[in-house]
Amino acid sequence: MNATTTATRARPRNPFDIPEIRTRISHFVERKDALACARVARAWAQDYLPIIWYTLDCRKFSSQGNISKLHSVVNRYAHYFRVAHNINLVLQMTLLNQAKVNRLRELTIVLTSSTLHYTAALDFIARNSASLEKLELKAESTYNNKYQSPLYCVHAAMIVHPGNALGSNGTFVSRLQDLDISGLWLTRDGLSTILQGCPNLTQLSMNGTDVIGRAALDFQHEGLSSLTCSIITALRPDPTDSQLQPSPGLLVHFPNLNTWSTSGTENELRFVLQSGLLKAEVKQHCKSLKDVRLRDSPESMWVTLFTDVFSNLTEISFDYKVMSVQVLTTILLHQDTVESIQANPGIDIDFEREAFVSPGTDHFQASGRQFQLLPRTCSRLTDLNLYPHVMDMDIVETKAWTCKDLRTLRTRIKGLDSKEKILRAIDLWRAEWKKRALEKRHQPDTRPSGGLEGNNEEWVARFKELVDAAKVPSVILFDNDLSIEARVARHLLQFEKLENVWLGYKTWHPY
Repeated sequence: MNATTTATRARPRNPFDIPEIRTRISHFVERKDALACARVARAWAQDYLPIIWYTLDCRKFSSQGNISKLHSVVNRYAHYFRVAHNINLVLQMTLLNQAKVNRLRELTIVLTSSTLHYTAALDFIARNSASLEKLELKAESTYNNKYQSPLYCVHAAMIVHPGNALGSNGTFVSRLQDLDISGLWLTRDGLSTILQGCPNLTQLSMNGTDVIGRAALDFQHEGLSSLTCSIITALRPDPTDSQLQPSPGLLVHFPNLNTWSTSGTENELRFVLQSGLLKAEVKQHCKSLKDVRLRDSPESMWVTLFTDVFSNLTEISFDYKVMSVQVLTTILLHQDTVESIQANPGIDIDFEREAFVSPGTDHFQASGRQFQLLPRTCSRLTDLNLYPHVMDMDIVETKAWTCKDLRTLRTRIKGLDSKEKILRAIDLWRAEWKKRALEKRHQPDTRPSGGLEGNNEEWVARFKELVDAAKVPSVILFDNDLSIEARVARHLLQFEKLENVWLGYKTWHPY
């Protein structure tokens, strides 16, 4: 081969120079990595800028000095925006309207007492109504008589707008799937219109929202499966209705409701008990209700609802602060059907956090023996989240758990009180899990004749090779290892389907 041939040969093409490959890769990178990639070359920037500016959070530009920066960002990257959160200022809304942002999929707007802001919000929502899949409308502050102010009213035209795709019946329909209206108000006719115009809606949240008046037709939304609102809002949505026969409750709209996140007070409890209305409404309109999440409610409310109103629940979520023997007994009434039990700590917890989370006060630790009735009797449990509870292995080991299909476990263990101890327990669990997985994978059909029981040297050598090849840590769970880490690991190994474990530091998997 001469020098001329070598010089003219085409250089091998770098795969990252191919736009199609870069575009595919860009869909799987995090924002910080996309920022680094966008700096490589102008061609790369075109692939990664849509990832970097997919989401706009206006809180980062809320101070007066950042308005000019927001103006620059909107002018250059507005066509990439698909998610916009926390649009609190009139100027922020004005800039987005001027940039003709009209392809948002998610939008969060905080409505203020400004008429100009409200008008701009109406225009902006309408502009994006054809593409919106998730919409959150929140009040800037609470207002006792909010239903007297038009600036706190959510009009159906804000959501179901003529700019949307035309439905088969000649009406305009929305792509909206998730709607959150907090601290505002709307009319009953407006709610029915929104439900009718949003056939894809599956989640509706109305925290602190009043529904005023009566509707000519209480439209039933067959697809909505998740509702968030207080008990009193569901039963008597209109606080201004003084008639002896109040307007029908909201549950009539949702015949296929599966999940209800709700709350109640002592006063509401007395109303629920005296009228029996909630039980009748649930029985008549929500026959598919299986998941109830009760937050910020007293113990008496919890016990009443889960004893007398709801039955055969598969998912139960409650505040751990109300946990008592009476509450525990109430949960056990659903032991034949319950699959998920979530004891909320009252604060948001990041279970992927790479830091040891110090345990708080466990008011129910002294009743740990009673707590063990949950995993011992609820055989269908797949998710058990007892984040605030501290289990005692001396109690746990006295009787086996019947929930053999357990997939997620979040709890604390007495004595497992440091990151290092948790890591050792996880290492022991994972090592033995991998060892057993290899044994199961190479069971009799692939073993040499004689099997392991026959002490076949060929099989033993082959198994050792497999373990080494899989890089399984050389850690063996000896039966006589009585450390707290080994005891916890042995307990975890009882559940072959266990996938997620949290013991106070990160979420771990067996593989």
